[in-house]
Amino acid sequence: MKNKLTKIVIVAGVIAIQPALAQETPNKETTQQKNNMLIGIHTSDEFEKAPYSDWYQKEYAEYTPDKASIEALKGTQLNQSRLTVFLGTWCGDSHREFPRFMKILHALDFPEDQLTIYALDRNKQSPDGDEKKFNILRVPTFIIHQDGNETGRIIEYPQSGWLEKDLLEILNRTP
Repeated sequence: MKNKLTKIVIVAGVIAIQPALAQETPNKETTQQKNNMLIGIHTSDEFEKAPYSDWYQKEYAEYTPDKASIEALKGTQLNQSRLTVFLGTWCGDSHREFPRFMKILHALDFPEDQLTIYALDRNKQSPDGDEKKFNILRVPTFIIHQDGNETGRIIEYPQSGWLEKDLLEILNRTP
């Protein structure tokens, strides 16, 4: 009788906590959000909507790109490149660098159909595991591809202090 009662209590406990466990599993839908976190492939338009617009629009508005670097970038092959961005909508570095990156791309009239934006969860994972094939360990990561090959990446923050200067350096060293 004691064993039967113990088993009933254990089963009841497991059933009771299952809904709580299910809520902790991140939503893998690329168009859904959970706990103010985007996951999967997204367009830049989605960052213009609440709750992401709070940090996105503020940083975008406050950032002034380096004019000389923007002019120099206009003379490069950037608009013939593909760009891949991995970010976390929960990440402070992404909150700072991603809006700046987008402002630079807008200043260069970069074609957004050549841009892929992956939002990762707090474990730096996406629903399809794309971060693995790109070896993403930190966010944000900005990757430049030319002719199907990676030509460079900026990880977490620009080494020069300016994304546009780092982009220019990557594009200038590419033969």
